[in-house]
Amino acid sequence: MAEKTVSAGEGDPLGAFFAATLSFVSNVTKDMVKACGSDPDADLIQTNGSLVQNHLQKLFSRTSEAYAGTNQATRAAVGEYLALADGVFVASTGEKTARSSLAKGIFGGGFFSWISKYLTEIKKIIRFIVRLIFGRVPDWLEELLVLIDQIWGMLAELLGGVFGFNRREIARDISSGEINSLNEIAAMQRLKAVSRELDRSDDD
Repeated sequence: MAEKTVSAGEGDPLGAFFAATLSFVSNVTKDMVKACGSDPDADLIQTNGSLVQNHLQKLFSRTSEAYAGTNQATRAAVGEYLALADGVFVASTGEKTARSSLAKGIFGGGFFSWISKYLTEIKKIIRFIVRLIFGRVPDWLEELLVLIDQIWGMLAELLGGVFGFNRREIARDISSGEINSLNEIAAMQRLKAVSRELDRSDDD
């Protein structure tokens, strides 16, 4: 069965954010491949970018189906959060910045870890939306987001190597960012657990 295509309808903040995120991945990948010219690693970058896009499409399709069955309060919460987080702006600004740098073909050493970490920031918005819709972050989502991180990180490392940067240093930078992000998520979960315990104590 073919995956449904995520599209943004009028007055659909969730669809607009998902479409902007897919645009970020798709168009940045295309420009990465173009910037590589005839380098053989261009094909590897294209493969990784397509994999990330496919994984996100499946995630968004499943989340959109669940969202369609939620009540008005949940939909309002999702819309309010996306407005506050400015999800579409975050994704579209990242795309514009990355594509501008790729068109120039001139990069600082931080560009490659930035492009990896930027998608991590977008995934924080995704994670919170999923929590609002599903009531928690399912295990399948956590595993899928880790996989997306690894595939997109490989893409950034390959691109850096094409332009003569040290791939090991880029990989180390990206790995450090991933660890920091996971530690941040774990700390937030611990804080929420403590808050729930305090709320129960107050009720008693």
